[in-house]
Amino acid sequence: MAGPYDPVLRFHTLATPHFLIHFHDGEDEAAARLAATAERVHDLLTVELSHIPRARTHVVLVHQDDRPNGSTTVVPWNAIEIDAVPPTGADSIGNTDDWLTYVFTHEYAHVLHLDRSAGWAVLARALFGRTVIGFPNLSLPLWQIEGFATLVESEGGEGRLHAGDFREIVDAGARAGRMEPLDRVNGGLIAWPSGQGWYAYGARFQEFLVARYGRERLVELADRTAARIPFITSGAFKAVYGKSLGELWNEFESTAPTAPNAPNAPVPLTRLGYIVDTPRIDTDGSIWFSAADAHRFPGLYRLPPGATEPRRVTSRYGGSGLSLGRDVVIFDQLEVTRGAGLTSDLYAFDRRTGRTRRLTRGARLVDPDLSPDGTRLAVVRTGPAFRELLLLDAAALLRMSAPAAASALPVLARRGDELDVFATPRWSPDGARLVAEHRSLGRRSELVILDDHLTPAGPGVQSAGRNVTPAWTADGSILFASDRDGGPFAIYRATFYSATLSITRVLAPSGGALSPASTSDGRILFVGYSTAGYDLFVSAVIAPVAPTAPVAPTAPVVPIAPIAPVAPYSPYPSLLPRGWLPTVERRDDRWRVGGVAAGSDVLGRHAFAVSASWAVSNGHPAASLVPGARPDWAGSYAYTRWQLVPYVAAQDQTSLFQLVNPQGSLVPVAQREQQVDAGAVRSFRRVRWSQSVLAAYHASHVTTSTAQQDEPSNRSGVRGAWTLLTAKRYGYSISPEDGIAAGITGETFRPGLGSDGSGDALTADLRAYLPLGLRHGVFAVRAAGALSRGDAGTRRLFLLGGDNGNLALGRFGNDTIALLRGFDDDVFAGTHVALVNVEARLPLGWPERGWGTWPAFLRAVHATAIADIGNAWTSGASWSDRKTSLGGELAADVVVGFGLPLTWSVGAAWGHDGSGQVPDQRRVYVRLGSSF
Repeated sequence: MAGPYDPVLRFHTLATPHFLIHFHDGEDEAAARLAATAERVHDLLTVELSHIPRARTHVVLVHQDDRPNGSTTVVPWNAIEIDAVPPTGADSIGNTDDWLTYVFTHEYAHVLHLDRSAGWAVLARALFGRTVIGFPNLSLPLWQIEGFATLVESEGGEGRLHAGDFREIVDAGARAGRMEPLDRVNGGLIAWPSGQGWYAYGARFQEFLVARYGRERLVELADRTAARIPFITSGAFKAVYGKSLGELWNEFESTAPTAPNAPNAPVPLTRLGYIVDTPRIDTDGSIWFSAADAHRFPGLYRLPPGATEPRRVTSRYGGSGLSLGRDVVIFDQLEVTRGAGLTSDLYAFDRRTGRTRRLTRGARLVDPDLSPDGTRLAVVRTGPAFRELLLLDAAALLRMSAPAAASALPVLARRGDELDVFATPRWSPDGARLVAEHRSLGRRSELVILDDHLTPAGPGVQSAGRNVTPAWTADGSILFASDRDGGPFAIYRATFYSATLSITRVLAPSGGALSPASTSDGRILFVGYSTAGYDLFVSAVIAPVAPTAPVAPTAPVVPIAPIAPVAPYSPYPSLLPRGWLPTVERRDDRWRVGGVAAGSDVLGRHAFAVSASWAVSNGHPAASLVPGARPDWAGSYAYTRWQLVPYVAAQDQTSLFQLVNPQGSLVPVAQREQQVDAGAVRSFRRVRWSQSVLAAYHASHVTTSTAQQDEPSNRSGVRGAWTLLTAKRYGYSISPEDGIAAGITGETFRPGLGSDGSGDALTADLRAYLPLGLRHGVFAVRAAGALSRGDAGTRRLFLLGGDNGNLALGRFGNDTIALLRGFDDDVFAGTHVALVNVEARLPLGWPERGWGTWPAFLRAVHATAIADIGNAWTSGASWSDRKTSLGGELAADVVVGFGLPLTWSVGAAWGHDGSGQVPDQRRVYVRLGSSF
């Protein structure tokens, strides 16, 4: 897999006293502002949070993703990544006029919270270095980690805790009597509020602790948890607050608002929940919108007049704009670019043919709105820390036979610079004016009125808070959402009288309202919030309340000049390993202990790993054939900057198994394989599918040992592999669904390539995941086969038998096609293998519960009926020799450590060998992971 960053980006490093800012071409001004911001935030937070990191923190500023976000790690170094594109005011993280300060404050709060070690953890860091073992705060529940940083981000007057829409996540649950219990916001929740839960509940709970018990105790808590055993940290609350975490959570719940919902509640038009947005009303009264939830791939929907269920029109991943033309529907969506970021482009859905085609490629365009006459298209182009407004020639764009690149866009006008953030432009009914959301660094949120050349054309709408998602009405007034009153978003109307502007509030539902549109009968369509998430609602006509006066903007902030010399990025200072981890595994019926160390530079261009393990038990019949002091070891290196990733790997590993000899007895075998691989892999990744191609040179020295003899052989040659994946996993999936997975491998060995003899091998593996009729039920079928030919000492011997899953595609080895339950592991062998696995996977329920703050969360329970049929042979095969098994599995999807999803399966299968070499048997097994 290629590295995390677009290979075309050229990075530089700006050093400050406490940070190394890594940024690429085009981000010079944003990086300079971030450098000054970082030092200012450092001076403030290190005092308030009583912690100073020992070394400089890496900060990667990158503009390759059109979803604003940030992330932090403290292993193996302190590093922050910031997606430079700013959010719009309607985003949950959009309550700010300075995105870089906002997101850096949140992420640096993570650094100062997690980069702490006390007590035993100090010794662990001395022994193991900068690994997860030495930082106990990494093991805190997600509500504690994210809630802490969200609280800190909000202490300057902006941030999510000052946003009514964010607070509504908890408040709506409280009003409905359905606040999330502690165990459901630890991490792993699928149901709404899903991942938003640990931010909202964690921040509100810690806000409550600060208000009732003082801020200094929260810092003391961070120090105490940094000295506790990982995942057993809740006892620190008793030491700090004199009350258990459960008692404190109960106090918090008792302070939540319980007022009933407002009277005359709007009528819901959809009951999809999760994310519903971009509603538009068509000329026939139907409503188009986008929706995304945990049950299916996101899509574009249409709700016909009078219908109760929306109809899916086409798939749509992400995106924030939607415009209805006479013949086309234009929208934006996200796609993977060069295997790295998710960037936005324009697409057109043809109403006549029902087909969707791409209009732009690499143009970074969002929020399209087509003029009423269909000739002009208003869009927003994202940039590093800004969003500019463009006016395109729509007719010229739609006539293009191929997607337009950024340099080929038919631009008629543009507005905005490095300090501007535009969003959601909307044409007036006569096509003479535009209204758009606008923010600038250090200025209040406003709605601007522009003419068809993007020059100011009237008084704007300004106020404290956020003014977002405007839409024109038929009479020339503007509906928009604003949180100027301090609560969740309400709907306001801006009416123009000559040179004056009147603003009135017309709708304030309990859950808030966004994206208003006026219906033909005078009602208001909007996106509202409930405990299930977002949906479409329609309100009755409501009398306006008192006008709200505009608020003058504040003075703009002057850009900051660079404060330190800039140098080309060098990977070497961050490349050396900072620590290692002990390992324990059970393989071939033996326990093994060892260690692993891995490393990469902060931009992920170089990656390496080394590991070694020793057997500490001898439970396998072939264990006596292996020297006890000999380790299994492996090492690898890859240069991951480019999409074509060159790599080299070496390993020395011994496998133990038993084979059936011609007399029908089991013979213990130890096979030592010392091998070196050098090659390259090219991955092709898109939102809806991925595939990869690999080519490599492989050299191995294999020694096969039995009690009677050792048989050495050299097998060297070239390898190739291809894989394809279109199947998907959704939030509530118990298995891949809605697609296929396929893999083909081939290898050829020749004396001229260093092999003792000649040999070829080929494997093919095709899997289909089909709907079973029950929601998220899956009929999974796999057909796989392998064959080898050549000299006896060189050709590959394939193994068959056992319950170990064959999850990975494109692998080389003896056991890549081995899943035959009801038999011992690898009990059959041959130069040919054919196998069919059939499974009916049925969901039994989604408990979605844990136990307090223990690091285990039961997400789903499901059952599987299984049937396997296969055979392994060398000299010849008969249908009567086939091996079959029938059985069933009961599985649980769990989340451990608050963030690691695992599947545990318990199964039983009855195996029958048609050849009679192995007696019929029943095998009961436990497996970590899925079958295929």
